[in-house]
Amino acid sequence: MRSLDKVAETYRDLADGYDESQSIDQTSDHMRLFLRMYENLTWRYIEPYLPADLDQPILDAGGGTGKWAIRIAEKGHRDVRILDLSEAMLGRATERFERAGLEAVLTVRQGDIRALPWPKETFGLVLSEADAVGYCLDEWETALRELVRVCRAGGLTIVSADDLLASYWGSFLMEGIEAANAVRETRKSVCPYGLPIRCFSPAELERAFDAAGASLIKTITKPALAYSTPPAIQSRMLEDTDLQSFVLDAEAWACEEGYVPAGSHIHAVARKRARNLEKGA
Repeated sequence: MRSLDKVAETYRDLADGYDESQSIDQTSDHMRLFLRMYENLTWRYIEPYLPADLDQPILDAGGGTGKWAIRIAEKGHRDVRILDLSEAMLGRATERFERAGLEAVLTVRQGDIRALPWPKETFGLVLSEADAVGYCLDEWETALRELVRVCRAGGLTIVSADDLLASYWGSFLMEGIEAANAVRETRKSVCPYGLPIRCFSPAELERAFDAAGASLIKTITKPALAYSTPPAIQSRMLEDTDLQSFVLDAEAWACEEGYVPAGSHIHAVARKRARNLEKGA
């Protein structure tokens, strides 16, 4: 499993300033808007899927500094666990929970999502946001099966990863046809930190979830329409909350209507089937 050693090393080095580097106040107008839209859309498609039972364990796999885990804890959930490759990132997550007075509900564990250290059907919700599955490269299906394995029957697994179409077209626009064809053929690109990463289409995620024993119930991309908005309107959106809300709602509406345009990330929600509904059971 040494293929993730470089990922662990990179995030160890990033840990101290990671949350600040992700802050919408520390970046360009374009990135401020991107992060704001990305975070709003992500939470919009996590919050409705939180278990009604506040005692059900929730796993944030590859949860880093606890950006999403803390929001879940603030909703009253009493058993929130973060697994990550980087002890340094987990240390920042612990500090975040301590500052919020929520350390009692948090458990952190260093580990690899390709071999999760919990029995099957432990969690009511399993979350893996951003890049954790993509960093597994050719072993991504192993990681996805593990995420579904530790989810309870009837529970939900939410996975976010780089969108194949966005990476393909972005490579064409920035580097040309040869680079775009390489992404299309290999389904691999490079993350902002220079690490190789796997990209995904809605169809292959649906097939992989199905093979793992879960049925895909929701797919969105995030953000998408904001990318095609002229720069002048992007700048206005940062100051005009009504305009920002309109575009955010338009993003969600497009996904609810079945459009899956090329957003930076693809976000998939799948429900684990009961055993008697699994293929071959």
